[in-house]
Amino acid sequence: MMKTRQIYHHKVLITQAFDEISPPSFKSPVYGTSRLVDYIYEAAKAANFSGSYSQKCENKRKVGGTVKLLNNAQYRTFGEFLVAKRREREIPSTQVTDALSISPGYFCDIEKNRRNPPDRETLAKIVQILGLSADDRNTFYDLAGKARCEAPPDLPEYINENQVVRVALRLAKDKGSEDDWHRFIVNLENRAGKGG
Repeated sequence: MMKTRQIYHHKVLITQAFDEISPPSFKSPVYGTSRLVDYIYEAAKAANFSGSYSQKCENKRKVGGTVKLLNNAQYRTFGEFLVAKRREREIPSTQVTDALSISPGYFCDIEKNRRNPPDRETLAKIVQILGLSADDRNTFYDLAGKARCEAPPDLPEYINENQVVRVALRLAKDKGSEDDWHRFIVNLENRAGKGG
């Protein structure tokens, strides 16, 4: 009974967080907040989270960039995301294939996850064709990397050109925690907000 109360409390916290940070479009009937909150709630129940999860919810609520990622959490695959954003903008697939000079069959296979996402240059062109927002672009590259079992394709060049980034990533991999990354993101966002 105690565990059930804790999980319900978590659901309330998540709902409050989403009500605060979700844009109006995310609260539409199509991408309703309640649907995603219920999904997270069921996942929490299945994982049998402890009371410390409340604090994790609170931490994530304070990290704008971290929570923003959840706005696209309903997309499980690159192809699913690509189809959704193309249809959302009412762009026919032929317009994309003509602009990319690729066959309709090849593009259809990508959208249906029968082929891996294309190379970085082609991905960048698709981003432009679809006019993706910054958050959508990040999700687009994250899902592309996941589908290819690689790092998101917008990151390797930056990582390779900055030794300090490589050192930080390795240190975080060996000794860091998710909370460390939350604090790091908060610090960066605070500096950006102050124009620093």
